[in-house]
Amino acid sequence: MKTEGKIQPFNDSHYADFVDLINQIYPQHPTSIIGEKHADRTREKKMYIQRRVVYNNNTLSAALVIEQWEDTYHPDKYVMNIFVHPEHEQKGMGKLLYNYMEELLLPRNPVKITSEVWEPHIQSIRFLKRRGFELAATEKECRIDLQKYDPKVNREKIDRILKSGFHLITLSQFRQKDKEADKKIWEFEREVAPDMPWTDEITVQDFPVYKEQVLQHPKFEPRAWLLALKGDEIAGLNNLWKSNVKKEMNNGLTGVRRKYRRQGVATALKHTNLKWAKNEEFHSVKTENESTNNGMLNINIEAGFEFIPSWLYFEKTKF
Repeated sequence: MKTEGKIQPFNDSHYADFVDLINQIYPQHPTSIIGEKHADRTREKKMYIQRRVVYNNNTLSAALVIEQWEDTYHPDKYVMNIFVHPEHEQKGMGKLLYNYMEELLLPRNPVKITSEVWEPHIQSIRFLKRRGFELAATEKECRIDLQKYDPKVNREKIDRILKSGFHLITLSQFRQKDKEADKKIWEFEREVAPDMPWTDEITVQDFPVYKEQVLQHPKFEPRAWLLALKGDEIAGLNNLWKSNVKKEMNNGLTGVRRKYRRQGVATALKHTNLKWAKNEEFHSVKTENESTNNGMLNINIEAGFEFIPSWLYFEKTKF
């Protein structure tokens, strides 16, 4: 049931309207019903999640999402995002939902509340700053036009790694030769994830959760998960994910074990996967990196990625 003008709990009947709302606000970063349902179905029970929606004239005009990030989980840290339909901006929807968020969260004595904003959304930035939020992190987003990318230019960088004793193999191929492939991928991510720069330490869920959330995700593509092996050990990984943008892929993790860093492994993985994406007739690849991750940003820029608007993360710690 869609009650006009009142805050109401989210239910299964709201998925289509919620996805349409997100895609109206972020047309360059569309989501999908199948993706949203997968996240809800596989979320760990310990994770706090509250969603509210507001309808006007039978249209979803605004939504509130309060959750916790699993890869930086802390029982007293929360993530809050308010989504307002472009046609309903400047009508008090944001204030209404923000006040409702405080009613829900403040009694829980939060340590921190984080909110994510796309750089072009100046009004949203002002809204958060007026309420005591401060910029804590910037994720620089980059995009490469694969139709301009020439794989031959970087052949030498890949050959150098191969001559150094590394072997490049996709997860599809690795699964065929090693029945423990999925678990080894998980163990690799558990080792390298804490080294990634962020405002909180990044962790990886227990294997059963990881397997369901990540390896069974609707955007998972094992042919685009590229590993660098040193003997039987995973030395590095670069993975590409399917996108809701036609002919585009998203770069997820690019990671290398500490003992194999600064040897060109990440560069070789990146270029090999870009070549694969181009051969598969994708037109572009998009990636995000924390602004202080200079090593990876330099690899991306050298490969031909170009900066596009960033994602800004604002935090509030005083209540």
